[in-house]
Amino acid sequence: MRIFLFLLLATALQVEAQTYPNRPVKLLVPFPAGSATDQVARLIGAQLQEALGQPFVVENKAGAQGAIAAAEVAKSAPDGYTLLLTTNTPQAANVSLFKKLNYDPVKDFAPVARLGTTSFMLMVRPEFPAKNLKEFLSVSKNKNFSAGYGSAGSQVSLAMLKSMGRLDVVEVPYKGIPQAITDTMGGQLAFTFVDLGNALGQLKGGKLKGLGVTSLKRTPLAPDLPAIAEELPGYELIAWFALMAPAKTPADVVQKLYAPTVAGLAKPEVKEKFAGIGVDTAPLNPAELGRFIQSEIAASNRNNVRPAARGSHPRPHHGGDGSLRDPDPRRLRRRRDQGRAARGRRDALGLAVSQPGHGLDLPQHQPQQALGGARPEAARGAGRFSSPGKNSRCPRLQRAPAGDGSSPFVLRRNSFHQ
Repeated sequence: MRIFLFLLLATALQVEAQTYPNRPVKLLVPFPAGSATDQVARLIGAQLQEALGQPFVVENKAGAQGAIAAAEVAKSAPDGYTLLLTTNTPQAANVSLFKKLNYDPVKDFAPVARLGTTSFMLMVRPEFPAKNLKEFLSVSKNKNFSAGYGSAGSQVSLAMLKSMGRLDVVEVPYKGIPQAITDTMGGQLAFTFVDLGNALGQLKGGKLKGLGVTSLKRTPLAPDLPAIAEELPGYELIAWFALMAPAKTPADVVQKLYAPTVAGLAKPEVKEKFAGIGVDTAPLNPAELGRFIQSEIAASNRNNVRPAARGSHPRPHHGGDGSLRDPDPRRLRRRRDQGRAARGRRDALGLAVSQPGHGLDLPQHQPQQALGGARPEAARGAGRFSSPGKNSRCPRLQRAPAGDGSSPFVLRRNSFHQ
C-alpha cells in the first residue's frame, strides 16, 4: 500500500512538473520590505512572471535572521509553488549564529540559481564627529558606541570591525536593516552597516553619510568612499542572493525556473536595475550554487560569529553620546510605566527625584543629546534607603552625594531587580 501511494505521488509530481506553473507562485523573502533582498526578489520575480506567464507573489516574512521564512519553505511541498529568495544569512551564516535551526540549509533545499553579490557600507549621521574612516576608528576607540545590525552580513561586518579595529561597541539586533537605518538617523544608534542598495539612497538623500565599504576594493557605485580594508588590511565581506526551492523539487521544475532566471540576468536593462540597488549580477547554476553554499557554510563556521545570549546585552546607560540609549520601544514603554509607578511610591514617601531628566521617567524614544556629553553623577549615591525583595521590581532608593543641592535621595534608572 505504501509503495502504491509513493508511486501515485511520484506520478502526480511528474505530471505537475510538465504543466508547471499553472497557478501563482509564492516567493518568500526573509527580510522586511525595502531591504536589498526584497528589491532583488521583486526584480527577479518580474522576470519569471514575464517568462512563465504566472504571477510570482513576493511575501515578506522577516525575523530570526531569515530563519522563519527559510523554515517555512523547507517544510513546503516540493512542487515549485513556494520559493525562497535567500542570502548568505539564512543559507550559510545562521549555521554558526544559532545553536539550533529548524531547517538544514543544504539538505532541505534544492538550489535554483545564484543571482548576484553586494557589499555593505559603514554609515553614520552627518553630525557624527568624524569626517572619514580613519577619524571614525580613532574616535570610536574612546567611546562605548552602540551599533545596530539587521542581517548576518551586517552583523559579521560589525563583528569584524570590532575585532580588527579593537573597538568596544554595544551590538543591538534588528529584524531588518531598514529599522537599524531609522534608529541611526534618529540618534539611538551611533552607526550601522547598510547594504549598498539602501546605502546609496541614504547618501543621495543626505540623511546619513558613508565612511567605508566592506568590499576589498572601492566600489564603482561610490568611488569616493574607501574600502575599510584600506585602514584595516584583510577586512572584506561580500553578501549574495540566490533562488531556492524545497528539497525534492523535480529537476524539470528547477530547470524551468533556472533558465528564465539566467536569461533575465543577462539583459542589459536588468543588469542596470540591479546596479541601481548596489548588486552585481553573478549567476551560478544549481550544481555550482550547491557547492558554493557548502563552502560558505564552512567559511561561516570558521568565522564563528555567534550573538550574545538573549538579555546579555548591557543595558544602555546615560553616556549622553546618543549611542547608548535603548532602541527597543517596548522596553522604553515598560521603563516609562515603571517610572510612573516609582513616582507614585516616591510621592507617598514624600521624596523627590533629583535630575528628573535622568531618572526613570524616560523621554519618548528620543535621544537626550545627539553626541557628546557626560554621564550625570547624581545617581552615584552611597548606601541604599530600602532593600526590595528578591522578586520585587521596585527601584532602589539611594542616597545622593552631599552638597549637590538636590534631594538626599535619587531613583536610579538601572537598579531594578530582575
